Amino acid sequence: MLSRRRTYLRLAAVGLVSLFASALPSACALDVYGTYDPDAPCTVGVSAPCYTGPLGTAGVGACKPGTHVCRIDRTFGACLGEVVPQKEDCFMPDDEDCDGKARDDEECLCAPGDTLPCETGQLGACAEGARTCTPDGFSFGPCLPFVSPDPEDCATEADEDCDGATPGCTGTVDFLVSRGGANADVAFAVATNGIVHATAGVIDGDVTFRTVNTGTFYVDRRVANLDTTWSLEVPAMGGRAAARGVAVAATSGDVIAAGEFQGAMDFGNGKTITSAGNGVDPFVVAVSASGNVRWARAFGDEQVQFANAVAAGPDGWIAVAGEASGMVSFGGSALTASGADAFVAILDSEGKHIWSRIYGDASPQAAYSVAFTAAGDIVVAGEFDGSLDLGSGVLSSAGGGDAFVARLSGVDTNARWSVKLGDDAFLQRAYAVAVGPSDEIAVTGTFAGSITISGTTLTSATSVDAFLLVFEPEGALRFAKKLGDATGGDQIGAGVAFDAAGNVVVTGSFDGSIDFGAGAIPSAGTADVFVAKYASADGALLWARTAGDAEAQRGFGIAALPDSRMLLSGGFAGTIDFNAPAAPLVSQGLLDVFVARLEP
Repeated sequence: MLSRRRTYLRLAAVGLVSLFASALPSACALDVYGTYDPDAPCTVGVSAPCYTGPLGTAGVGACKPGTHVCRIDRTFGACLGEVVPQKEDCFMPDDEDCDGKARDDEECLCAPGDTLPCETGQLGACAEGARTCTPDGFSFGPCLPFVSPDPEDCATEADEDCDGATPGCTGTVDFLVSRGGANADVAFAVATNGIVHATAGVIDGDVTFRTVNTGTFYVDRRVANLDTTWSLEVPAMGGRAAARGVAVAATSGDVIAAGEFQGAMDFGNGKTITSAGNGVDPFVVAVSASGNVRWARAFGDEQVQFANAVAAGPDGWIAVAGEASGMVSFGGSALTASGADAFVAILDSEGKHIWSRIYGDASPQAAYSVAFTAAGDIVVAGEFDGSLDLGSGVLSSAGGGDAFVARLSGVDTNARWSVKLGDDAFLQRAYAVAVGPSDEIAVTGTFAGSITISGTTLTSATSVDAFLLVFEPEGALRFAKKLGDATGGDQIGAGVAFDAAGNVVVTGSFDGSIDFGAGAIPSAGTADVFVAKYASADGALLWARTAGDAEAQRGFGIAALPDSRMLLSGGFAGTIDFNAPAAPLVSQGLLDVFVARLEP
C-alpha cells in the first residue's frame, strides 16, 4: 500500500504541472530585454535571455544581456552573465556606462596618472607643482609642490627652504640672550638634537679666555627662542668646577656635560662626586630632558686631568676627550700618563666604561674636541709635542706644539687615519672638530708659522691666525682656509659645525682684523666674536658676521639645528650687537654668557 501511494502522489504532481503548463503561455519564449517579469510562470528547466539594465542600453558599449533558468516553482532565477551600465572607467577604453561614447567623452576629464602644472601658492622652490588625475579619471587632485621645503643650501641661488629669500643665507641673528652676575660667566659649549638645546660652562668665576681659576659649573636647557627651561648649577665645595663640553643624546634627549673640578660636587639625591686629594679631576654628568640628574661620574687621581669635550653617539655611547697627568680610570684598566697625555674614553648611556685609551709620551699632549661619525667612529683633535701614536703610525711634532686630527675606529679603537698639522717650531692647536652629514670632517683652531697638507700651505702673519680645514671621510684634504690678517692681531677658531646641507660654520674671536675671503674686517676692541659660513664643496665664503665693542667678546660653541639655523654660545663684556632684529646686550659683570640663534 505504501508503494502505490507514493506512485500516485508522484503522478498527481506531474499531472498538476502539465495542467498548468498547458493552460498558461510560456514566458520563457518572450523577448524580455528591459521588460521581463521575473515572477511570470515559465517552463521548468528552460533558459532564456534576460537583462535588468535601463531600456535601450542592452547591446550598447559594454552592456549585454545574460541568461536565466526557469526553476521548479516556474519562476526565473538570477540573470547570469549580463553586463549593465557602470560608472565610466576612464582608465579603460570601453564604454562602461553604455551611452555609446568611449572614455574620451566629456565625462572623462583625464587619464589616471596624467598631470597638469599648477602654482602652489608657496614660495621659492616650492612654488611650482602639479595636479594629478585621480584613479577614476573624473577629476584632478590638489596642487602639490614638486619639492618640499629643505634646509637652505647657501651654496646655490635656489630658495630651498621656500621662505621667499634667495639665496636666503645671511647669518642674521634673530634671538640673542644672556645671563650673568658680577663675576665671569661663559658658555664654553652648546649642543642640540633638534628638540633639546643645551649650553654649559662656568658662572660666578674668574676666567681668562679658556682658563678657569674659580667658578661654578652650570648646564641648562633652552627652547626655540632660547629661553631657559631649566638650569643646573653646582659649585665644587673647596675648589672650582666648570663644564668644557656638552652633548644631547639623539633619542632620549639626555643632556651630557663634561669638564673639570676640584673639591666636592653635590648633584642631589645622593649623587656626590669628590676629586682625589688636591688634584683637578674630569667629570661627566647626565641630566634628563626634564632636568633630573641621572648620574654623575668622576675620574682621576691627585694630579691634574681635564675633560675638554664630550659627544653623544648614534647608539647611545658617550665619548669624552681630554688630557691627563698621573693616572686616570674610567671603569676599565687604569690609564697611566707618561707626561701630560691625551685621552679618549667611551661610556654607555649609564656612564659605564666601554673602552678608554691614552696617547702620548713624556712631552705634553691634549685632546680638545671629539665627535662621532654616523657609523660610530670617533674623531678627535688637539695638540701634541714629542710623538703621538694613535694607531695608524707615529706622528712627530716639529716643535712648539703641533695640532692633530684623527679618526678612530669604533670597533678596535685604532686610528683609521691621523694627520699632523704643523711644519715648524711655532704653535699649532686644534680646538674643535665636527662631522658632517656625509661624514666629512671639519677642524678649526689657531696657528703660528705654517701648516702644509697635501700640497696646500697656510702661513700665518706676525701673530696667530685661525684655520679651517675640511677633510673627506677617509682623510683626504678637501679645502683649507686661513682666517687672519697682516696687522699682528690674534685670530682663534674655537668652534665648528656642519649645517644640514653640508656647509661648514666656524666661530671664534679676533683682534686687529680678520679676512674671511672677501676683505679685512677690523675688530672694535680687545677681542670680537666672529661667525663665518663656507660652502662644503669648495670652501667658498657664503657669509660672515662679527660683533663687539672696545671690550672682549668671544665665541666658543656652535651647533646646527635640523633646518640649518645655528646656535652660538660664548662670553662677552661690554656690549654685543649682531644688529637687528635681535637687540644688543649689555653685560652685567666681568663677562656674561651669551647665546644666539642665527638664520642659515
